[in-house]
Amino acid sequence: MQFAMVLLLLILKGKIMFRNMKYNNFKILVFSSIFVIASLGLHAQKTAIYDQPSEYYQTGLALFSKQQFGASQHLFKKAIDEIKDPYSIMRINAEYYSALCAVELFNDDGELLLINFIENHPESMHIKHVYYQLGIFQYRKKAYSRALKSFKKVDIYDLTKKDQIEFHFKRGYAYFKKDSVEQAKRNFFEIINKESKYQPPAMYYYSHIAYTEGNYETALKGFLSLKEDNVFKPVVPYYVTHIYYMQKRYDELLKIAPKLLETSTPKRQPEIARLIGEAYFRTEHYKEAIPYLERYYKMSGNAISATNRYQMAYCYYNTGEYEKAIPYFQAVSSSEDKMAQNANYHLAICYVRIGNKPYALEAFREAYKNDKDARITEDAIYNFAKLSYELDYNPYNQALSAFEEYVTKYPNSEHREQAMGYLTKMYLSTNNYAQAQKSIEKIQDKSPELMLAYQRILFSRGVQSFVQSDYKSAVSFFNHSLDVNKDKSYNAKSLYWKAESYYRMKIYQASIDAYKLFLNMPGAFVEPNYNQAYYNIGYAYFMIKKYEESNKNFRIFTHNLEGQNTEILNDAYNRVGDSYFIRSEFKLAVSSYDKAIDIGKRDVDYALYKKAESLGPLGDYHAK
Repeated sequence: MQFAMVLLLLILKGKIMFRNMKYNNFKILVFSSIFVIASLGLHAQKTAIYDQPSEYYQTGLALFSKQQFGASQHLFKKAIDEIKDPYSIMRINAEYYSALCAVELFNDDGELLLINFIENHPESMHIKHVYYQLGIFQYRKKAYSRALKSFKKVDIYDLTKKDQIEFHFKRGYAYFKKDSVEQAKRNFFEIINKESKYQPPAMYYYSHIAYTEGNYETALKGFLSLKEDNVFKPVVPYYVTHIYYMQKRYDELLKIAPKLLETSTPKRQPEIARLIGEAYFRTEHYKEAIPYLERYYKMSGNAISATNRYQMAYCYYNTGEYEKAIPYFQAVSSSEDKMAQNANYHLAICYVRIGNKPYALEAFREAYKNDKDARITEDAIYNFAKLSYELDYNPYNQALSAFEEYVTKYPNSEHREQAMGYLTKMYLSTNNYAQAQKSIEKIQDKSPELMLAYQRILFSRGVQSFVQSDYKSAVSFFNHSLDVNKDKSYNAKSLYWKAESYYRMKIYQASIDAYKLFLNMPGAFVEPNYNQAYYNIGYAYFMIKKYEESNKNFRIFTHNLEGQNTEILNDAYNRVGDSYFIRSEFKLAVSSYDKAIDIGKRDVDYALYKKAESLGPLGDYHAK
């Protein structure tokens, strides 16, 4: 080609060489030269189009764009075979697209081709996209750990918006499968509001994670957004039902769950029936709960929890079906937890209702021995003592012990007077405590056990005298009980009630001294009246106008019972306020009256009045 061009130049510019030629001959020479040049150009063009590998490469690209990956890869491989230079841009690109074709075709060598490309061409402009494709391919093979390693080398800003969404979803799902829920959650969150085919599954998994983490409101919002999605709408109601249950939104649960139960698969039906039954149970619709709980039990066999057994029992109990309730209560009554105590208590009532008092007696015994719920313990011991009395009239049997324990442990209980009545009947049936005392005193060589019984009888006589308002005799019996000194617990009890007796007789200093001895006794703090003693000391000091000491003891009492919002605490705050008021500490008085007002159980008008009186000297007439 270069030779032809030189020849033409020489012809055109070198007229000297041809000046002897005729014009026509010169013309023939020029056109011949042009023909030679054109022929050489055409020859060169033919070589470029038909003899070089670019045809394979360009056609491969065209087929690749049409997603004809099998044919496309075949041409890319031909181009690679034709180009011997490993550093050729075209060859590198052909290797890149050949690997992508393998990935799209999900060929076994797809991962290897991408890895080889990374190793052979680490500086290629395609390298970051190759890591992306490698991660996608490994994801498709469920090799999530390898996929995550590849995804880490991807710069998301090198991807198209569409690929970014796919990247976030698949990386999020890979993290999810590897239990890295925080990373999964972050990736799903990136795309839950971006419209794409990955938006619904991303929202599903994001909501599922929120559900498992207890973020029920977030989960609920997400699942409700999927309720019309063709893929996820079949499972959305199950999640929503569970979330309503966990949020205690039982009325909303009951609007959707019964219909769901009838359309759900047999595998899901037991759980849905349970949730409906529990929702009715929690809303105290016990009759309505029964058929659903029964359905749950029937479909679940023996694989039901103690809680569900208790619920079934309680539903039968509340609808008067005691015979049906009994086996379910029995099934959960043998452990040492609060539920077992509750089950034994209601089991006992069931036995009473069907006339089986001996069985009821044992169930009440188990209920009060468990002692997890103070309210149940108190009522169970009372009923146990009462049934023991009805079933066995022997005054020294378990009934006597139970009633003694009851009146000692619960001096302010609602059944105290009834318990004392039963005790009196038993004492009369065996010539009472006085006769028992005389009998023991006749025994010269008393065993330690007998002395313990003696001290208890003396204490009980003191309690009896106290109940009868014979406080002087009560003090005598309590002192006698203290002299025996065989049981530290009864020593403490005797001191307490001795102090209480002095208080009732208005011998306040003696009452204070006895209370202080009680409080200083080893183990006194475990006595049920330990805090009550501070309250009573406060009143005793108040009665003798030692307001500073009164204030101190009332404040100890309020500190120990702070937050209980009881009537007695209410009263104590009023007395603290009174002692401050008397000492002209009006600001502190206002604070105490405010606490009494906040509780609002007793003498609220009095507290408001005294607060107003206290605000006057403080000059706070607006608040007054």
